[in-house]
Amino acid sequence: MSRSLPGALGVFALALAIYGLTLAPGVFSWDSAELTLGIYTQGIVHATGYPLYLILGRLFTLLPLGGDFAARANLFSAVCGALTVALLYAIHLRLFGRPLIALAAALLFGFARDNWAQAVVAEVYALHTALVAGALLVVVKSLPLRLTAFASPNSERGNNTNTFRDNQTPFSSPEFGGGREGVYRIALLFGLALANHMAALLVAAVVLPYLLRRASWRARIITLALIGVTSALLYLYLPLRFAAAPEFNLIGHYFDRDLTQPGDLLWMVSGRMFGREMLAYPLLGWLGEILKFGGELWLNFLGVGLLLGMVGVLHLWQTRRTLCRLLGAVFAAQVLFFTSYDVFDKWTMFHTAYLVWAIFVAAGCARLLAALPRIAGVAFLALLVIAQIVGNWNTVGRAGDTFVADRSAALLAALPRQATLIAPWTTARPLEYAQIVDGARRDVQVVDVTLLALGERDRLDGDSAGLSQAVDARLESLIRCAPGPVFVVDPAILAADTYPVEYIQTGLYRVTGRPAGGC
Repeated sequence: MSRSLPGALGVFALALAIYGLTLAPGVFSWDSAELTLGIYTQGIVHATGYPLYLILGRLFTLLPLGGDFAARANLFSAVCGALTVALLYAIHLRLFGRPLIALAAALLFGFARDNWAQAVVAEVYALHTALVAGALLVVVKSLPLRLTAFASPNSERGNNTNTFRDNQTPFSSPEFGGGREGVYRIALLFGLALANHMAALLVAAVVLPYLLRRASWRARIITLALIGVTSALLYLYLPLRFAAAPEFNLIGHYFDRDLTQPGDLLWMVSGRMFGREMLAYPLLGWLGEILKFGGELWLNFLGVGLLLGMVGVLHLWQTRRTLCRLLGAVFAAQVLFFTSYDVFDKWTMFHTAYLVWAIFVAAGCARLLAALPRIAGVAFLALLVIAQIVGNWNTVGRAGDTFVADRSAALLAALPRQATLIAPWTTARPLEYAQIVDGARRDVQVVDVTLLALGERDRLDGDSAGLSQAVDARLESLIRCAPGPVFVVDPAILAADTYPVEYIQTGLYRVTGRPAGGC
């Protein structure tokens, strides 16, 4: 990376500066509040646990940066997001040798709507894409030479030693020869990536067979062992922290699971908490979700970037077919899995697909600049990046956005002492952040009805017929045995004919009737 280091550092600084200017100033909703609490308490979050993120996030927030704890956790995502953009710049520069193309395509990715949105709040995806980008950079650096913008369509099969042939692979000697350290670096990166987000399996399942197909059995075993040992050691975080009984422990609070037991630890790591949401669509519904992703790709790359990526796919197919197949398989694996995932926030999970698409965009830019006058090409790419930044600044930027913290403070202030508040996951986590981190209203009991339902579903082992009754029974017990008055943020959470409610303020209702009986 020595040749690209100065440019990569400049790209990193630019991306970090813009992410910093648009950074969320405090706690955010969705998974972000939960992950921030996980970092603060070194606690247990939802599956698959994300131990690497929690460990690195804790170390980062210990730096003497000042400010709100949640803001420091958000800044960790910004640093990881900027690192991803810098690594992508290095990938583009290695492949195409044109700093302008490398810069434009990297920034187009970095300031795409969904990538930018995840880089300004505490989330696992910025670290995930940084690790994947690092692995792809090692793969790309193993290729003999970069692809130029003017490569002829048949150059891959020609006798030119400056091109990459289909029958070559990186590290192709029996023991990887001089490139052995490269594949071991990739193994280490994949081990770390799996300990951050299990979606790294979708990349490893494509890249590792390609890298190891000509390797000796010894090299294959060492590579896979390095991945397994690295990720397994980091996942020991889960049973160790579970045994320590941290204050924030979603599995201990809502599930009949003990992560010190091998079976329950496997349940956590494999993501079986959300098993029913995976591969959840019938074929026609799945195809519809794939079409929706096409719309998301269009929005994230301003339409023009989608077309440039298509040109880039054709360009790579004509000039570096092996690389095109490899990247295409990584892209397809991401799209096919996440479009089949039936959760409402899945459209925030396609960052690796966007990362690969940005490489296709760079290839499309290489073809475009070869066909256009230089000034026209430079002006076009500059305008594209500026449009991406300006268009998304107010859409995804969180500078000055204190809505989540303000709403949590307003809800807690409106509750009487010893109150119980039943809320969905997106409202419950920021409230718990205010209680645990800020020490506000610890007398209030916050009940997450979303995780309560997931816990009941897990206890019933998939018996959907009895789920509604089980959830109702848990809520009835909670309301009957609550030490003080009970409130909900949405009256639809409870059956209206059983639990009449009284309006208190926007997003807060008091339950006026309790079921009879003892606790």
